[in-house]
Parts: sequence; C-alpha cells; structure tokens
Amino acid sequence: MNELENKFTLLQKEHEKLADDFKNLKAAFYKNNFIAEQIFTKKITCKGGVDLGGTATIAAPTGGTTQDDQARAAINLIRTALTGKGITK
Repeated sequence: MNELENKFTLLQKEHEKLADDFKNLKAAFYKNNFIAEQIFTKKITCKGGVDLGGTATIAAPTGGTTQDDQARAAINLIRTALTGKGITK
C-alpha cells in the first residue's frame, strides 16, 4: 500500500504543477491581448444593398434647454452618412 500511496502523491504533485503551468500560460497569453484602450476594427463592404428589415428615419436633433451646435452637427453628419449608404431614410 505504501508504494501506491507514493505514486498517488507523485501524481497529485504533477497535477498541481500542470495546473499551475496552465494558469501561467493563460496569463501570458491574455496579457496585453485584451486591454481597455484597444480598438478592434473591421472593414465591411456591402454589395447590392443591405436588408435590415426595413429602414427607419433618424430624426434631426431638436429641442432641449441647452443647444449644442457641435453635437447637432456631428449627429447630422452621422445621419447623412447613414442615409447615403442606404441604411436609413
């Protein structure tokens, strides 16, 4: 029985070392691969139009107690770009 206990103890230690090695490998792999400042981009080209189940109209920004001309201009540029690509009306 002593020999079996020794083998079992050795296997437990080997298992613990492998688990620790795996943990270190995961940490090394994910380190600097996914950070908050990272931006993923993908160029998408659509040919023949895009069917989004019907296009919706995005209303121009109006109202509000404080008018922000720069924000409104940016929103209108986005609206124009989406309309130009046929994504919205």
